[in-house]
This record gives sequence, C-alpha cells and structure tokens, in this order.
Amino acid sequence: MSDDWAEFPLHDKYDLVYSTWSGAVKDPASLMKMHEASRGYCALELGASPSKEGDFDKIYTMIMGDELRYPGNYLNILTTLYDYGIYANLETWGYDTVTKYQTIEDAVELRKNGLEAYTHVIDEMIEQLRQFFQAKMNPDGTYTTRAKGVSCMLWWHV
Repeated sequence: MSDDWAEFPLHDKYDLVYSTWSGAVKDPASLMKMHEASRGYCALELGASPSKEGDFDKIYTMIMGDELRYPGNYLNILTTLYDYGIYANLETWGYDTVTKYQTIEDAVELRKNGLEAYTHVIDEMIEQLRQFFQAKMNPDGTYTTRAKGVSCMLWWHV
C-alpha cells in the first residue's frame, strides 16, 4: 500500500481519519482525499517547527549530502483547507525530550526508518549510521539524544 493519501483506494468512509508524523498528506490532492475518506473528523499531528538539538538533521546531512528540508508545513495545510472552505482547529505544544537508546542498533533502526521517508536506505548508509552513533555513545554503551521544538494538531469536522 502506498503511503500517499492521493493513491489510497477509497472504498468506505470512516468516522475518524488520522495521520500522525507522516508525509502522506503532502499536497492538496492527498489532503482532500483524506477529507473525502471521512464522514466524521479528520486529524493531523505534525511538527510545527524543526526540532532543535536533535540528531536527525545531522544524520540526514551526513547520509544525503544536503540540508534537511522538512516536508510540508502546517500553515500550508491550514491555507489549503481554508481555500476549500474548511476551517480547521489548531493546537500547538512545545516538547523537550531526552531519548536514551539501550543499544546502538536500536538507534540505527529508528533513524533508518526515519530516512526511509526520503530515500531507499542501503547497507552503506546503515554502516554510516552505526559509525555516527558509536562516535557519540555513552560510556555504558547507550546513546542519548535530546530534541526540542513545537508540535501541532490540526482537526476538523467533515
């Protein structure tokens, strides 16, 4: 199955259509397909600001050789909905989290999954991830990272 709402085969309507931290609603066609799939509510949870202090930006640049450009923007989504006569609710909240991975492989797996939204991850990239985490691991063999930023929830009644 595709991770793009525009390609989702719509066979039924749902009470709630929810997308969290996904690029699936990356353009107006995808957003409106999500809306069309609901008979009740739609909700999106996503970043409202780039994460500060986290490691994903550094990892993305290391693997891709380019600066990370976050897909979409909650303001673009609000504007698109508004253009279609849909008046969404918006709530934002700050976060400041510290995540400790018990093994380097746990950290590698999580970041590999994150990179797959942007590229096909090959063995060479996985090795680069291992080297990145090994260079930054704690004396006890764990890896700790901190992320800080703003998230948001958009929701509307269909």
